[in-house]
Amino acid sequence: MAIQLLQNDVASMIAAGEVVERPASVVKELIENSLDAGANSLNIEINQSGLGSILVSDNGHGIPFTDTKLLFNRHATSKLVYAEDLQVITSMGFRGEALYSLGSVANVSVLTRNQVDNQGSYLEIAPNADRKQELRGASVGTTIIVRNLFETMPARRKFLKSPKAELSRIQTIIHTYALSHPNVRMTLKSEERNLFASPGTGILQDVASAVYGGTLTSPLINLNAQDNDEVHITGLIGPPGLHRGNRSHVSVFVNKRPIYSRSLLFAITEAFQGFLPVGRYPLAILFIDIKPSEIDVNVHPTKSEIRFRDESLVFRNLQRAVREALITEAPIPQFDMPPIQKPYSVGLQHNPHIINPRKPPDFTLFNIPSTVFDNKIAEQSHGSLDQFPDISVIGQILETYLIAEGIEEIYFVDQHAAHECVLFEKIMQSSDRRFTQSQGTLEPSVVNLSPTQSEMLESRLATFNQYGWVIEDFGKHSYLVRAVPALLKAKNPSVALIEFLDSLLADEKRGTWEEQIAATYACHSAIRAGTSLEIREMEELLILLKSTIQFHTCPHGRPTLIKIPKEQLDRNFLRR
Repeated sequence: MAIQLLQNDVASMIAAGEVVERPASVVKELIENSLDAGANSLNIEINQSGLGSILVSDNGHGIPFTDTKLLFNRHATSKLVYAEDLQVITSMGFRGEALYSLGSVANVSVLTRNQVDNQGSYLEIAPNADRKQELRGASVGTTIIVRNLFETMPARRKFLKSPKAELSRIQTIIHTYALSHPNVRMTLKSEERNLFASPGTGILQDVASAVYGGTLTSPLINLNAQDNDEVHITGLIGPPGLHRGNRSHVSVFVNKRPIYSRSLLFAITEAFQGFLPVGRYPLAILFIDIKPSEIDVNVHPTKSEIRFRDESLVFRNLQRAVREALITEAPIPQFDMPPIQKPYSVGLQHNPHIINPRKPPDFTLFNIPSTVFDNKIAEQSHGSLDQFPDISVIGQILETYLIAEGIEEIYFVDQHAAHECVLFEKIMQSSDRRFTQSQGTLEPSVVNLSPTQSEMLESRLATFNQYGWVIEDFGKHSYLVRAVPALLKAKNPSVALIEFLDSLLADEKRGTWEEQIAATYACHSAIRAGTSLEIREMEELLILLKSTIQFHTCPHGRPTLIKIPKEQLDRNFLRR
């Protein structure tokens, strides 16, 4: 086929396909126009999941009558004039393609009035039809109605999702812009049903409550961090006990523009490392304010991707801001007991797993001087002193969990996770020589590894030796173990190495290599579930946990302690 110019209507439909992918794309473009017009109130009405009609009305400054003749022209925009303006874009839109694209794939009507005009302007455009324009009475602001979307593009309609799925995408778009502009009131109706209302109070917590509703079971943590006037990061993050199975509750805005960035999402999830269980994701609403000249938003027609002049600077600042807020503010997870339907009748009997708190200790496991003890957990600690609860040990159950009493709550402590947390911090601070000392074996042990294990060991052999292993290559995927770390001396050397490598492989994507190996070391050295502890040892463990900087979880993300408030117990025992 010979090369030829595309017909105007074909070229328009192709261009529209880049901007208007589905009904949610229409809502996005129209909301951005309203925000750029200075609106503080938006009403969105949807019929047939957007394929029937989409109405967006606002109280912005409207379009002057003198500009309306260019309203549906391609590349006609009030946002910029010169190429240099692309370097300092502050508006949501700037391409001048939204209304032009909509006019190619739907019937579009616009009623708008600027405060300098006595009357409003009404315009109508449809594919393959003449433009209609007239004067009408109107309030200051703009109302745009899009009807019969993709009616001339049956192929595009065929590839849309179900009506319910398309409506869900529209709701997500509206939620996103409500979060990015908490000072703007937004409402959504579908088939005359009220689906959403953002209060427009300017308080982000209010909008978060409107968006996420009853899923916000805990107060959110405020975040405010600035770095030499270059990057300013604000927003809200969920406490460690509030997590999700995917990243759908993580929203990032750059200069109030919602963006998708794998790098920044990774920075946020890495900042939560150690606070969340493995495979879980946080709730975060984060705003990055940066000079417009430091970013390029002209990357994709949907404007959902941007480039940073110095992405590593933004990454570091974002990760540090989130991490510091968590360490400073994160509360202890609360366990909500399910309500008891009817009282239980149980007989009292001796339970060998509950240790008598008056039983005198006859040995110590953690080597802390006895002078630091009284019946309460000692106050000589650092780091998380202001956060750690004031608790007294009651005993141990199931040789796995410690029970402690607070002022108005009961705490359960996972002894393995707590000890693992303590050991991890000691290893990372290199404060204990035991973590790098070796214990020689009577005879070298030959270990045969899988190719994956072998590759892991070979690439980090020097680091292994720094942490107390003495390992030599002994042929293809085989190694001689001549010494093991002192704290692992009780284990079979071959078994210890294989377990160590498997743990590292399972945790390969979390943190730096040093953090991975320290976490594995801590896990394999910590006291295990099934280990009976004396009261003095329980007290020692809680003193050590209290002295850590981040006591909420072990390095693999499991919580170290949870609490049950007295009022929860009262409800379950029908006292209130």
